Amino acid sequence: MKSKIASVFLLVAAFTLPAAGQLAAPNAAGVTLGHIHLYVSDVAAQQKFWATMGGVATANQRLQMIQLPGVFILLRQGETKGGTVGSIVNHLGFVWKDLPEAKAKWQAAGYKIEQNNDPNHGYILGPDGIRLEFSGDPSL
Repeated sequence: MKSKIASVFLLVAAFTLPAAGQLAAPNAAGVTLGHIHLYVSDVAAQQKFWATMGGVATANQRLQMIQLPGVFILLRQGETKGGTVGSIVNHLGFVWKDLPEAKAKWQAAGYKIEQNNDPNHGYILGPDGIRLEFSGDPSL
């Protein structure tokens, strides 16, 4: 009987204690993010793209991921049916400290950049039609 009570107590305690895998604390704007899942037609092409964006390819068992500050991009091989534009997530956005250097790297890698008159803002198009918004902020 005592072992049943102890088991129930442990079960209740397990569900009332906070989980150890919590997200990072929210930033000043109240935003926090853990990971993004992407189904892609070519994992290697995506790894190259995200590495050019400053990410580091890593794996967790069978999961192929790109680690960026504060977020993991999880890549899974799959059939794609179009890019991000017009989808529920039209685009992703990132900010760079040295935007001119980053843009030079993107252009050298052959990625298409969409930009109007604002030198600190635009979009870069990646494999599978992924659209990434970029901004520059030298104060980072």
